[in-house]
Amino acid sequence: MNGTTEIRDGFAWDPPVPLDWLVAGTLAVLLWLAVLGLSEWRLAKRPWLPPLLWLLRGGAVVAVAAALAGPSKTLTRRESSRQAVAILVDSSASMALTDPDEFVPSWPPGGGADDSLLGMLAAARHHLGRLSAMPPGQWGTAAGEQRWADAAAVMRKTAAGRAGLDFRQASERLEATAKAFSSGQSVLARDCLRVLADAEAALSERVKSIEAGTPAVRPGSVAGKSATRLSRAADWLEAGESGWLRDCREEFEVHLLDAGDVIAPVSAGGFKKWREATRAGLPQRTDLAAVLDGAGREAALDRARAVVLVTDGGHNGERDAVEAAARLKGLPLLLVPAGAVGGLKRRDLSLPSLLAPASIYKNDSMRLEAIVAGMGCDGETVEAVLFEGERRIESKTLRIRDGAPEAPLEFTWRPDRLGRHQLKVELIPLKGEDTLENNRQEISVEVLDDTLRLLVADGGPRWETRYLLNLLKRDARMEFQPLLFSPLHRAEGTESAPPAFPSDADSWARHRIVVLGDLTPRQLTPEHQTLLVKYVVERGGTLVIIAGEEAMPAAFINQPLGALIPVTGTPCPEGAFYSIGLSPEALDLDPMGLAETPAESDRVWREATGKLPVYDLSPYSVPKPQAHVLLEARSSQAAVEPAGGRSLLTWQDAGKGRVIYLAAPVTWHLRYLSGDQWHYRFWGQLFQWALARGLSGGSRTVHLSAERPRLPQDAPLNMLLRLEDTLGNPVADAECRAVLRTEAGLEKSVVFAADEKVPGSYRAVLNGLPLGPQRITVEGAAVDRLLKEEGRQGSVDAAVTIDPPENRELRGVLCDMGGIRRLAAAAEGFVLPPGGVAEALKNLGLRPSVSEQTSLTPVWNEWTWLALILSLLILEWILRKPAGLL
Repeated sequence: MNGTTEIRDGFAWDPPVPLDWLVAGTLAVLLWLAVLGLSEWRLAKRPWLPPLLWLLRGGAVVAVAAALAGPSKTLTRRESSRQAVAILVDSSASMALTDPDEFVPSWPPGGGADDSLLGMLAAARHHLGRLSAMPPGQWGTAAGEQRWADAAAVMRKTAAGRAGLDFRQASERLEATAKAFSSGQSVLARDCLRVLADAEAALSERVKSIEAGTPAVRPGSVAGKSATRLSRAADWLEAGESGWLRDCREEFEVHLLDAGDVIAPVSAGGFKKWREATRAGLPQRTDLAAVLDGAGREAALDRARAVVLVTDGGHNGERDAVEAAARLKGLPLLLVPAGAVGGLKRRDLSLPSLLAPASIYKNDSMRLEAIVAGMGCDGETVEAVLFEGERRIESKTLRIRDGAPEAPLEFTWRPDRLGRHQLKVELIPLKGEDTLENNRQEISVEVLDDTLRLLVADGGPRWETRYLLNLLKRDARMEFQPLLFSPLHRAEGTESAPPAFPSDADSWARHRIVVLGDLTPRQLTPEHQTLLVKYVVERGGTLVIIAGEEAMPAAFINQPLGALIPVTGTPCPEGAFYSIGLSPEALDLDPMGLAETPAESDRVWREATGKLPVYDLSPYSVPKPQAHVLLEARSSQAAVEPAGGRSLLTWQDAGKGRVIYLAAPVTWHLRYLSGDQWHYRFWGQLFQWALARGLSGGSRTVHLSAERPRLPQDAPLNMLLRLEDTLGNPVADAECRAVLRTEAGLEKSVVFAADEKVPGSYRAVLNGLPLGPQRITVEGAAVDRLLKEEGRQGSVDAAVTIDPPENRELRGVLCDMGGIRRLAAAAEGFVLPPGGVAEALKNLGLRPSVSEQTSLTPVWNEWTWLALILSLLILEWILRKPAGLL
């Protein structure tokens, strides 16, 4: 902040006692000396000497009294600092959207007297808020009197014009109370509180009345034209440089700041930069929490006593912007909405999303949820149709509300055969739609055999295992073999053989999933482990490992099973506990979808581990580089944890199969939330997801799969190919390629690379795929030969769906007035049209802050002062002898 400094020299008295006491004492001593001098005059040989002696004694007394009065030189330093206002302009990509003038809140010169009045009312409400926040005992202080005076002055301004009787009366009572304080009169606190309450109520009613009588949108800066939000802000501020901003700078400092990736001063040519800005060249997200925190830092550094924020309110950062706004209470925050608030002349239907599981068991029914949104078709009825291939399955209708996503449309589908099915939902087009490209969504679903055979083995009946077995018992589709090594149940007088694992590869292969608990190498011997590794790597089996405190997985790290375990071990910090949440990778995977949305699913896990945190996480919980994390374990001592963090649920592919690792036996904690619901859903979806992999397309000899059936455009597509002859022997050293061909003539291909660890397995990665449903085909001489030997005609392909990269920044086209009002409410700030900002700032009382410091330099303690007193007393003593008084 700029300021001025004034330095003045002066003189002052600094007595240790009140000055009038000192004067009275001095006069008393002088009077006593006068009485004494009168008696001496009668005895003196020379009558003219006693008066002189009295003058010398009186001079010494006056000199001593003067010294006691503390004569001092003064140096006064007076500093005056101008207050500052920060004007921040949101420069994210959504601010480069173009809004027609007829749907944008008024920007000068479209504003008017009502806008200015709203600005003054905001200032009045700010002053009343400051008074209410001040303890009543301080209202009579200088600071309190100033606040009463500021509030009364602004209320008096706003009472002019069309103010109602109640408002004028409230203003008069406020002004009378302010005058009473300034004149030193006594005012009861309850009367003051009543005056404040009446004034606040009158202000609120006045604001509501003005807003109710003002159209939501009025003509913008140039009638009939369209402009980007940043252009409007640039025009407003640039015009203000020769108008309202110039006037404001006469009273206080004004800092213009660009709130993009970072908060920085608007550089030379900044207005031109804003006018020419494009969405691609601006930050692709709006983090209002960071912007508001930056405003708080400006205030903490005395660079802002008030903040103006121009934004469209489209917050999509990770932190809560409302919480950041709440931290600015006490700092005047003026929010200026930018962007269209409704009525855009766009006519379009869209299907933002279609949600369904990636797999389902045969004879089950599946629910699909389609989200429908529309613009420019408010109140019209839309038909949505579910297709399987080209066969019409079901249709639904709904009424559109402009600009607002509807509740999900629910479709039901029951498959009648195994294999992969292609489903799509289409919206029947409306007349005059801008585009039909967003009127449909497709999804691939794998239908699985409804009989699932499992082997569940554990060293003892832990809670995790007991609840999992109970779950399997209640599901008729599950056939399972339990192996519990302790305790062994024997009937009296009989002997029973201890449980044993399968002793050959075919016996292991009868089970589609193997679940291992806290076993020891004596129970799961190296020979068994070798067969288990072949079951996973060569037979394509699924292995689920649940860690335990006794042996799993620590005792197996250096044994055959160790190669399959997707984690490494690092001791957990002493006393650490863990909460569980979804990893970014798990947000769109079925096994983690406990609730309707990823956010709700993450909340389920956090609530479950919030009630009972994970204290027994295995030290073996650090994912290997090639592993995938589904559930993160968030430590209470994160600072001393490994750099990559820990995980509760991890998986990795191993040859033809897959290994899933659970680092603590805690999924049964989900039962604390809603009985069996979440626990049953978690395990059911996990098994389903594990079995659905690799079933995208193929035959008995050629099997092609995509790692993920649906992925964003900027993500790589990992393809897996397995080749076997008709006898089941792997086919090695084959030359094959994955090919994508589109109707538009685009062709992409990549050569498969052999997996050295698994004969007959090949991998390839495709990048930059076009949007929409696509089919990947495998080609090569070895593929043609195998299909011919099998007697199969046609090609082998896999279906995937490529979604556009999500851009949350540009997902909504309207100004989020609701979000802006929530920010204002949290910060106790105000939402104003641009035309009201100048009046609000001018009436906030941003007067210069004045500080004054005075230093004193005593002069009575100098030697000359002592010499004067001694000289008078010595001379008086010398003259006493000639006077005959000695």
